[in-house]
Amino acid sequence: GGELLSIRLASSELGGNKRKKTLFTAGIVSLSLFVILGSAAFGLWRYRVKHNAIASKAASPGAWRNDLTPQDVPGLDFFEMNTIETATNNFSVSNKLGQGGFGSV
Repeated sequence: GGELLSIRLASSELGGNKRKKTLFTAGIVSLSLFVILGSAAFGLWRYRVKHNAIASKAASPGAWRNDLTPQDVPGLDFFEMNTIETATNNFSVSNKLGQGGFGSV
């Protein structure tokens, strides 16, 4: 067979490879963490944009109508918002009848 030759080296000569491996591992971990946090931030941003769009659509003028017409609900009277505001003196507190879980009546 062959012969085995062992040479003793100083530890300073052996450390270079280990340092490169540690730096490489730290770089991969940092990059992975950056990608994960970036993806989470992007997902949170998309979630907020989507839910703000839904909330602003619900708060838009005329959203209270919900596209119903008097023919859709027999026996239910429909009033224009202007008529209700005039009848209640623009929802004055002096016309308040009571208050429940969904607000003033």
